[in-house]
Amino acid sequence: MYKALFILFIMIINGFSFVCPPPSMGNKSITQPLSIEQAVSIALSNNPMINMAQARMSAASYRIDQAASMLWPQVDLNGSAQRTNNPMWAFGTKLNQGAIESTDFVPDQLNAPDPINNFGGDISLGWTLYQGGQKRIERRQAHTARDMALLNLARTRQEIISQTAIAYAGLLLAQENLAVSVQTLKTAETNLKLVESVFKAGVSIRSDVLRARVRIAELTQMRTDAATKVETTW
Repeated sequence: MYKALFILFIMIINGFSFVCPPPSMGNKSITQPLSIEQAVSIALSNNPMINMAQARMSAASYRIDQAASMLWPQVDLNGSAQRTNNPMWAFGTKLNQGAIESTDFVPDQLNAPDPINNFGGDISLGWTLYQGGQKRIERRQAHTARDMALLNLARTRQEIISQTAIAYAGLLLAQENLAVSVQTLKTAETNLKLVESVFKAGVSIRSDVLRARVRIAELTQMRTDAATKVETTW
């Protein structure tokens, strides 16, 4: 990791280093030269490992609030609502409400009562004053878990920066190899023209021309391999 970070540092110092997407990637989202700073920014913004580490850190922070809340009084509110025309429940509800009237004892009313509503609610307050320090220990554990999540996030960022620097350096090297291959091929083509002119003048033999053509074939393959390497590395 330190080696990769050193490479990254050198690239940032030498701010003129840029990678360019190969021509075949012209329809992709990145079509302009890419600096090391941009590459790192894209990696940190899109890598799912960063999102996972940030989610763990957020969850750890929420657990701190949860653990702290257990040290304070707990207030519970409960409510209920009921509507029924069941004869037994309707009569019992009116009885509990103290709303029974003489008309409620009429057989027709007892057998088919009108719907009745019943609402209820309660509030309770509880405060645990002492549990042998258990809640405070849980809170310290939550803080420790949050600190670990922060360290994990920092480590994840460093790993992504390191991996990006290594990939970036590999792409720069692949592009340099391609440039060298292209220039070497041009030199060989110029040399072939010279050898052919000398052969036509009767100064050299045919094998010199064939050797130059074989060299061009080899260099053409090397250039193709180098271009493929640039695209796959990108």
